[in-house]
Amino acid sequence: GGQDTVRAMVAEYRRRRDYFAKRIDAIGRIPYALPDGAFYFFADFSHYIGAKGMRDDGQLAMDILEKLNIILVPGSAFGAPGYLRISYATSLPDIQAGLDKLETYLKS
Repeated sequence: GGQDTVRAMVAEYRRRRDYFAKRIDAIGRIPYALPDGAFYFFADFSHYIGAKGMRDDGQLAMDILEKLNIILVPGSAFGAPGYLRISYATSLPDIQAGLDKLETYLKS
């Protein structure tokens, strides 16, 4: 069949990815490689693990879950301690709201 729907979704995911990158850049101190073929960020939260007095990425992810109701996957599950995996396969308003909460949490 036609690929118009596929092209539209690729463009939408690119828009979400680019928004996500802009917001993560604004928070600061979160290095990442811009995803090119997936719908999640894999970013280094090591600075915030230390700044929050957490022992590791798992504790940070659990604290974010408990306080913000945002699910992040610890990078240690992928052999990358200090990293968190964050999906952007949801609506842009949900991404905006989640990043607003995450930014406030990380900067407090």
